[in-house]
Amino acid sequence: MQRSGFSIIEIIISSAIITATVVATMATFQTFLEVSRKSAERTSAALIAEEGGEIVQIIRDNGWTNYITPLVIGTEYYLNWNGTTFVTTTTPQTTNTNFVRKVVFSNVYRDGNSDISSSGTLDPETKKIGITISHTRATSTPILYVESLIHNTYAN
Repeated sequence: MQRSGFSIIEIIISSAIITATVVATMATFQTFLEVSRKSAERTSAALIAEEGGEIVQIIRDNGWTNYITPLVIGTEYYLNWNGTTFVTTTTPQTTNTNFVRKVVFSNVYRDGNSDISSSGTLDPETKKIGITISHTRATSTPILYVESLIHNTYAN
């Protein structure tokens, strides 16, 4: 006599295969979502860092002697709109997208060939800026760090 239908073992094996497939698919989608979120976060951080460099240029253009020279080397500064122009402050500021942007100014030295070097003659007309972007929910790990140079272009 031949029996038709599924045995309990076949049903359990089929259910296990379907469950494993669903779990693997969900894990893959979760990974894709996390990668997408991190990519969007890094893109936003890159744009905020670029904006920070442009803001430092605006501050420089407003007057090197009044706004860049007085800054303490190695101090973390934040960029703030005061209603009229951008200024530096030591009070932490967040962007409108919940990122923290810090700017640190460093001295620049030149060797005998006027090339930038780690030691030599101080170039008072050039500063290195380091911009760090962090998210407010993960301030211990920066998302992005960029360095650039600014120069007293207008001798002001």
